[in-house]
Amino acid sequence: MLRQFIRDKRLYRISFILPVIMLALIMVLACSFSSFAEDNGLPSDYTPNEEDNRDLSDNTGQNRYGIPWHQFKNILTEETIDPSPVSVLCEPEDDWQDPEPVDGLEFRVYNSTTQETEAIVASDEHGQLDLPPMKRGHTYILMAESNRYLIDGAHNIYLWALAAGDQGVAADGAYEHKTGYIRLEDDDPVPDDYLKDFAGILVKDTEGGFYDPKYYSVNLPVVYGGLPAPDGIRFRFTSAEAGTVEAVTEGGNIKAELIEDNDYTVHVDDETYDAETFALAVKDKSEHKFLDTLGSMSAYGRYTYDHTCCRGADKLILYDKEAVSHAGKIESLKKYNGTNQPQASITGMDFKTLLLLVRYPSPELPAGSGVTDYDVVELTLANPHRWEKCKITDTEFTVTQKLPQRRTVRNVYQLADGTLKPLAFSQSSKDTVVFTVDSMSIHPVVIEYAEKEPEASVSPSASGSSVASAAAASSVSKPKGTVIRKLKSGHRKITVTWKKQAKNVSGYQIQYGTKKNFKKAKTVKVKGAKKTSKVIKKLKSGKRYYVRIRSYRIVKGKKYVSAWSKRKTVKVR
Repeated sequence: MLRQFIRDKRLYRISFILPVIMLALIMVLACSFSSFAEDNGLPSDYTPNEEDNRDLSDNTGQNRYGIPWHQFKNILTEETIDPSPVSVLCEPEDDWQDPEPVDGLEFRVYNSTTQETEAIVASDEHGQLDLPPMKRGHTYILMAESNRYLIDGAHNIYLWALAAGDQGVAADGAYEHKTGYIRLEDDDPVPDDYLKDFAGILVKDTEGGFYDPKYYSVNLPVVYGGLPAPDGIRFRFTSAEAGTVEAVTEGGNIKAELIEDNDYTVHVDDETYDAETFALAVKDKSEHKFLDTLGSMSAYGRYTYDHTCCRGADKLILYDKEAVSHAGKIESLKKYNGTNQPQASITGMDFKTLLLLVRYPSPELPAGSGVTDYDVVELTLANPHRWEKCKITDTEFTVTQKLPQRRTVRNVYQLADGTLKPLAFSQSSKDTVVFTVDSMSIHPVVIEYAEKEPEASVSPSASGSSVASAAAASSVSKPKGTVIRKLKSGHRKITVTWKKQAKNVSGYQIQYGTKKNFKKAKTVKVKGAKKTSKVIKKLKSGKRYYVRIRSYRIVKGKKYVSAWSKRKTVKVR
């Protein structure tokens, strides 16, 4: 199949017609998934209206939020597809019809939708490349790790990870964009099939090597007051994926080596000048390749743009430091408890056309953290024009977050690199907390709750404070927690087995549901300390359930509970 593709791609002659190419580019973005995973950070009515205008030439079909119907993509999905292995072949200069397998060539599998590297894979001795599982609907870039080999006709390869039925494809797999193939003899220059099977990778051996295909040499004018900026102004470009790049203005320009498709937050380290915060990104358009009128392979090349609004970034503008405002506000589309209040609102920069997605995952906390009663909040800035995460680093944001449960907050943390980093926070009501973070779309936030303190009667003649007495009563009354020993799946039921805690325990509470954060979960009570198992019936077959347990104790009519155990999960038969 790959050899046939190599022959076929040389048969077409293509005329470069700018309006046609722009129309074809719109088709590349036509990723119209009509359904989302249950927890995608968006409100339920965000799905596109089937009656919207679907004429791609004017692109007017929009939902009630003003986003064109064809741009929908669940950037938070965890659903994956398994692409088939592909061949990696090297094309000798003297015989392009008989390419040879390449052994040990490494490729970076970069998810441009989530802005992160998912794997680095290498071809085997037969030139076969096994791709890792890919998130459904996401866009991927394959980058050769060696600069010795040049991918034929492009710097890198752009793929869509699609499942059977998506975009009309017949089978799960990775598919290449095909927008560049426009034929002179066609009456309609727009190809019906803008995706093509990913048969393999054809490379050329440059022997001595060439520039690193991952990097792009940015050379942008820097302007202050309409004139070229002075020399010596220091810039920092920070990226969650690619690290920090420093550069200094020279001759009114700034030069830097940036990795393709990474968000770099622009910072100015100067006492006099500053710039507005935004994410600078480099996009390689060589995947939209075409044959010019002479039959040579051409490409659009690379360019820089502002990832917060998808406009071209052809210069950087400086302002007086005291005049730069980092004000601006963004609110989530999801509402709080069905009201008009957003689940979260954030200040700290001009968010332009970005969207704020809020969801509540349940990642495991670091061992020994001591945090047992908590919620996790994931705040993601989304670029709706490309449907990609927009990652902003080293910038202070103030978040006003509605709490999933009305509680008193003890601590707020950022979960980063397996550690909990304390954050400054304040709380004026039990359903809202305000905290500050230094990045967006990168690290989840852990909200730890204070222990629910029971009311304790204190004798007026007793010595010591009422607070100390209440704490003592709580310490005596609170039961010891337990753990789930085993979860057994049956037909529409599960059997929960736990460790007995006979001392100071009146019974147990079991909580179960289909979401990791136990939102809308059900709770059953088991009376009696000696019981160690419970069958939960009338569940949905094929569904995965999450279960946790805690013990309770009744003292003088008041109920005291332990902390929840670690959750366990099982799929119901």
